[in-house]
Amino acid sequence: LREAAIAQATALAVESRKDPARCMTCLPPSPGAPHPYGDLVPLGLLRAGLAAWRGRDVRVQAAAELLARHLRARRQGVLWSFETGGLPTATDSALILLGLPDAEGVAALEGFMDPKDPAALLPQRCGAAEPGVMAPDADNLHWCLSDYATTALARALRLRHGLPPVTPLAWLEAGLATRHGLFLANPFLVDLCVARAMPEAEASGLRQRLAQEILAARNQDGSFGRFDPILSTASAVAALGVLGVAPGAVHRGQLALADLWLDQQGWAEATPFCSTLRDDAADGRGVRHHVTLYADSFRAVTLGIVLMALAEAGDPQ
Repeated sequence: LREAAIAQATALAVESRKDPARCMTCLPPSPGAPHPYGDLVPLGLLRAGLAAWRGRDVRVQAAAELLARHLRARRQGVLWSFETGGLPTATDSALILLGLPDAEGVAALEGFMDPKDPAALLPQRCGAAEPGVMAPDADNLHWCLSDYATTALARALRLRHGLPPVTPLAWLEAGLATRHGLFLANPFLVDLCVARAMPEAEASGLRQRLAQEILAARNQDGSFGRFDPILSTASAVAALGVLGVAPGAVHRGQLALADLWLDQQGWAEATPFCSTLRDDAADGRGVRHHVTLYADSFRAVTLGIVLMALAEAGDPQ
């Protein structure tokens, strides 16, 4: 499984630079038609997976460097958007920075702090229409709420670069029970962001609590979750490996990934991201939200998270 994942990830790193539209597919609600969208964030996560193997496998060195050059050439200032030329956001930048060490970009995330909650980050800047700012309306006003997953990931990135955290552990603890990501469709991907955000010794209780909640979603075969099983299992295993409290579950989850890969004859398509637009129903049934999903059509996100999961140390005993 490891050999297959590395080989496919390195090949995809080359192919995606030649044809960026191959990364993701936007699946809007009817009557919208599927179309390519999202050529940057998947490559950041793919590079994060490759980076986990840079010191162990010589094949990934060149692929990781190619992706780094590709992503740096497409940032706007020191930040990134989901799609080349789109709106730079904290969420998209943090996901890319997970695989692209850049202290300047990490520090710039502080510019998204929520004025109503200075411990939390907004996923994007909202306000009067101007470059780099989203103009909110009734449909997307909820996009201007602070985002737990983005805040957690930004905290993790600051700690990785030796920057003092601006989000206290108490804030993470207060929101742990209702943790979510405004644009992350997979809850285990949220858990991975949160797991990376609390490496301090004083966070041991929080790490145990998060690990117990992840383990509560483990299936009998060692996999996790009930949908997108490969992405869910890989995200859960990577999170448990970061938490360092369940090496047996990490090992069994890695075996489950191999079984899923064999059973499905490859990597099944997952939907790691989503967005919603509010619609005040004209039929009198109140407020509805139309969901848009973003499919990992060429498995860049899945391969990146799988490589992170396989790089974690498990215990077969």
